Amino acid sequence: MSRLAALTALALLFASCAAPGEQASHQTTTTAVTTVSTATTDGAEPTTTEEFPLQTVPRTDADLLALAKQARSELAAHLEVAEEEIAITGASTVVWNDGSIGCPEPGMSYTQALVDGARVTLLHDDVPYSYHQGSDGIFLCEEPAENSFTVSKDYSGELEMTPPPGFNE
Repeated sequence: MSRLAALTALALLFASCAAPGEQASHQTTTTAVTTVSTATTDGAEPTTTEEFPLQTVPRTDADLLALAKQARSELAAHLEVAEEEIAITGASTVVWNDGSIGCPEPGMSYTQALVDGARVTLLHDDVPYSYHQGSDGIFLCEEPAENSFTVSKDYSGELEMTPPPGFNE
């Protein structure tokens, strides 16, 4: 029995390894938003990619804007509308009160620890939407809990907010 456990652990160890120059798939959930230049070790020309790791808590206005644009893109796909029809109404880095990331589901229990993350609020057809981010990436929270976070830094005044067509006309 212990031989089977050792073989299983060894298989899991090898499965989590990535080839040189690559990252394991569980380490990156990205979207095309921030320009990054990477050099290669084989003498080839450096390539430029546009990625922002969604498990990373935004540290700068540019990172938070990138996260807000990703949330808007995901909501547009979810609602099957153009991104231009969705307004980014707020974005903040936050500390979630527990592991539910401000979006508890009935009957579920969560770790009772503070979790660094972000919150993005969007608006489409006068309906507000809330995207929450913790260590597992960003997601649409359809029923956000009240008083579930503390704002670390509010970037809403500094972001390029995009009002939907017809707003203030």
